[in-house]
Amino acid sequence: MAKWETLAGKFSPNEYKIIKEYMDKNDLKPIQLVQNAVKFYIPFFTGVETFKNHDHPFWVELIQETNAVLNSKKYQLDLEEIVSKLLKKYSIDEIEAQSTELEQIEIKQKELEKEHESVGRPKKIRKRGRPKQ
Repeated sequence: MAKWETLAGKFSPNEYKIIKEYMDKNDLKPIQLVQNAVKFYIPFFTGVETFKNHDHPFWVELIQETNAVLNSKKYQLDLEEIVSKLLKKYSIDEIEAQSTELEQIEIKQKELEKEHESVGRPKKIRKRGRPKQ
């Protein structure tokens, strides 16, 4: 039988607070959060790297053609019709509430993506070779 392996991470207090809020809100245990994150991360970013690779001209052309359709006048008019129909169905307050919630999520995401400051005493750079006397 194969031996199970574990992974660990270190988070700042702000990051931990955001992660803890998410786990409590969605009733997740830490291992479930890590497993779900890994299951999402690997296929997603493998796909992103595939799209960036210019050795696959099919994907590059597909994205260019899709952009052309999205920028067309007909698409813009259809989109305006859909938006006006939805604005009749939903109130401005509901839309603003959801927009505010999305902004809060974006703020939390940016907090998680921040670079960490180094912690601890700076390492002393040693010169190579024998010390001079």
